[in-house]
Amino acid sequence: MYKVAVDSYQKKHHELTDCLVVDFLEYIDCHFLSDISLKKTADHFYLNYTYCSEIFKKVTGMGFSAYITKLRLCHACKLLDETSIQIAEISEKSGFHDYFYFSKQFKKELNVTPTEYRYMKNLTKRMGIYSEENYPTERQVSKMFQQVTLAQQNAQLLRLF
Repeated sequence: MYKVAVDSYQKKHHELTDCLVVDFLEYIDCHFLSDISLKKTADHFYLNYTYCSEIFKKVTGMGFSAYITKLRLCHACKLLDETSIQIAEISEKSGFHDYFYFSKQFKKELNVTPTEYRYMKNLTKRMGIYSEENYPTERQVSKMFQQVTLAQQNAQLLRLF
């Protein structure tokens, strides 16, 4: 009898945890451009900061800050690709309130500065030689998008079970 009760409790706890992560990701996806933190997000859901951190990393495979940074950089790449907005403004519109921190994170993740990224992207488009093979940074951007998408899909799959 005790085993059945424990199994039932663990199953319900697991279901609640899975739903929590999905709700967490949905909340983050709506607020990542604003001043968001794990503490604020945990407080929003009335949950313990440490617990949220552990569960988030377990399900998404990355820490909260890494996930937010990747989301913001993906957004910045989209703006760099599709607009001619000044890079400092793109940094702001992507949730980075410090241009130098934005540039540092961009370079760290993609191995080029935002200016170089835009220049290479525009040049390869104009020359008609755009492809992932000719544009190594594109593979890195794709990988970053895939990591974010995979984390979101993992959380969505948990909701189905």
